[in-house]
Amino acid sequence: MLENNKCYLLDCGAEIFIWVGRVTQVDERKAASKVAEDFIISQNRPKTTRITQVIQGYETHSYKSNFESWPVGTATGTSGGEEGRGKVAALLKQQGIDIKGLSKGSPLNDEVPPLLEGGGKLEVSYSLLLIL
Repeated sequence: MLENNKCYLLDCGAEIFIWVGRVTQVDERKAASKVAEDFIISQNRPKTTRITQVIQGYETHSYKSNFESWPVGTATGTSGGEEGRGKVAALLKQQGIDIKGLSKGSPLNDEVPPLLEGGGKLEVSYSLLLIL
């Protein structure tokens, strides 16, 4: 149902997702971000409401979990390979996002690792989240 040349907003209360079609123009992507920000203000939501941009074919589990079903056979970004990563990097670079420090061999992990290990030691880790 989602067209690959458009952007869509998904309101999940504490988080707003911006779904971006693969061939959406950069100015339309920026406009979608502005619409999301204006929506948060118009709904009197906290300024801390998260806005997450999701690129077509690289939908996260947290995004897809908001739907009863998701079409089978669509890419999720974890099996897209080097070609898919290159396309995403090109899109991000086109938007003016600095992609230094992202190695092509390090996959993005959608799962949250446990914070406490067996000995009660606290492990702090982070993953990349693009908020535009």
